[in-house]
Amino acid sequence: MDRKQIGLIYAYNETWIGGTYYVENIIKALDALPDGEKPFLHIFTKDEDTYRQLQEKVNYPHCKYHSLTVTLGLFKRFINFVSVKTTGKNYIRGIKNEKEISFYYPNPNAFIFKDVSPKKLVYWIPDFQEIHLPHCFSEAELGNKALQRSHMALTAQNIVFSSSDALKDFQQLYPECQAKLNILRFTVHSQADTNISSDIWEAIKSKYQITDDYFLCPNQLWMHKNHITVLKALRELKNSTIKVLFSGKEEDYRNPNFPAELKTRVDEYDISNVASFIGFIPKSDLDILIQNATAIVQPSLFEGWNTGLEEAKLKNKFIIASNINVHQEQLNDYPNKVFFEKENDIQLAQILNTLIVQIQPYNYQEKTLAFARQFVNINI
Repeated sequence: MDRKQIGLIYAYNETWIGGTYYVENIIKALDALPDGEKPFLHIFTKDEDTYRQLQEKVNYPHCKYHSLTVTLGLFKRFINFVSVKTTGKNYIRGIKNEKEISFYYPNPNAFIFKDVSPKKLVYWIPDFQEIHLPHCFSEAELGNKALQRSHMALTAQNIVFSSSDALKDFQQLYPECQAKLNILRFTVHSQADTNISSDIWEAIKSKYQITDDYFLCPNQLWMHKNHITVLKALRELKNSTIKVLFSGKEEDYRNPNFPAELKTRVDEYDISNVASFIGFIPKSDLDILIQNATAIVQPSLFEGWNTGLEEAKLKNKFIIASNINVHQEQLNDYPNKVFFEKENDIQLAQILNTLIVQIQPYNYQEKTLAFARQFVNINI
């Protein structure tokens, strides 16, 4: 059978693990489709080791590896030099089967895609955090992002956004853009077995020093993730039995001192008995911690489309989220949630202290299949 062929660009990056998980979850969603609907994936990444590690995670049946870098010998470079001078295009191209591939995603900016038809290059903008929270970025970053966005608005023919909120920002910033604009609200997939044995759960509890019920805040330690509001809420509850685990890479390249400042606040508020930072942990461990948490706490000041919330929805966990626009969009049809004013630590403390979890059913699988089918046809 003839499968639709799609080029996916993949990179493993713990500094922005959300971008890594994004592509992994696209592949996992595609794997949930009936086999006849599964596309063939051409996966472009830096080396074969990265490709093999990806395949160990996703085990997708129809795919092959491509290098993101192309090395041409002196003769082939000369041929291309002459070709560009005479025709304006490279004669020898980096992608041998370009005609069969329907589109390349996300953000195919590498040199290897230089000669690909622009209509096949699909770009992704998760959010415009730099517009709403410019103080979280350096002047250089703000300048680079502005250049990238402007260039994309001028040259791209197909742009994907993770939320209607991001699309609205783009349309206000670049009203003259002629590209096809799409909203693709991603879903997630978990390979963890939720019916774990008591021995495995005891090992996890021992590993992360869990002795009682806990809330989980699974966020990178970045300033805009707003951990400080949760810590202030815990200061109000430090004599209670409420405990919050914070998972995520303890590094903010934009504000290198920020993670240490958060931990200083823990000492200052005298809440080390109720606030525990467990760092960047294996995805399988995180899945188990989400499954067994009382609820997921998502206090962020800004998001594109939050992976942690999707993980919680997948497992039908109760969610306590800040009331920013994207959270309200992301949880619009999800029944098991409550919102708090994004910097109101007193309100959050009251919710944590009085929450009675009552879970209503939610069908996440149909969301995953709809996402996969929309993705396959994103360039039509």
